[in-house]
Formats: sequence, structure tokens, C-alpha cells
Amino acid sequence: MMDPEEYHRILSGLADFQDLDTSTIASTRSSLVELKDRRDQLLEIKKELKKDIRGVERYYLDRMAEIRSDVEELRAGSSGLRRIIAGNPAAAQARAMKQLKRNRESLVRTYRDLLEYTEELIEYIDDLMIELYEEIKSFFG
Repeated sequence: MMDPEEYHRILSGLADFQDLDTSTIASTRSSLVELKDRRDQLLEIKKELKKDIRGVERYYLDRMAEIRSDVEELRAGSSGLRRIIAGNPAAAQARAMKQLKRNRESLVRTYRDLLEYTEELIEYIDDLMIELYEEIKSFFG
């Protein structure tokens, strides 16, 4: 699983379109090849982001299952006196689950935002490629 900051750094580099040159047919064709390469990279990133979102959700589901299991073990093996001293296991479980859900939602939201940005970049590149194809056609009259 890649860190969201790393995705952001990669996407920022792919979103820089200042180096596109459309002054000649050759440079326009070269720009089209560059855009296609970027689009292919973005499609791969999109696939990885979806995989990472599933991985995050699976990780947090596993952690929640561990907490439930730990609390059940605590309940089964504890006496009333130990419960009074250690506190209510159900309350501890609820707090831990709530915190895990907040962490999961925050991380998944970050990955989903990156996924949305990736999809927007793909759409933008598609539009740019259409414009460049039209420009090449206009060179030929």
C-alpha cells in the first residue's frame, strides 16, 4: 500500500502540462505520445488506489475483529472485582471501535479524494488528446 503523500507527489508531476508543445506536427505528435503515456500511468494509479482502498478497509475490519475478540476474552476470564478495577470492557470496546472507524473513514476519504483527482486528470488528458488530434488535422487542412 502506497502512502497518500506519495500518490499526491506522483499525481502532481503527472498533472504538469506546461511541457506540451504544439508548434509543429512532430511536436504535437510527440505531445500526444506523452499524454498517452501519462494516461496509462494514471489508469494504473487508479487501479492501485482502488486496491489500496480495499486494503485499508480490510485492515480496519481485521483490527475491529481483534478488538471484539480481545474484549470477549476479557469478559470470559474476568471476575466481577477485576471488571470493577479494570473498567467496563464494553465501554473500552466502544471507544476503541469508534476511534478505529474515525481513522478508517479519514484514510479512506483521503484515498477516495486521490481517486477522484486521478479520474479528473484522465478525463482532462482525454480532452487534451482530442484537441491535439484536431490540431494535427488542421495542419493538413
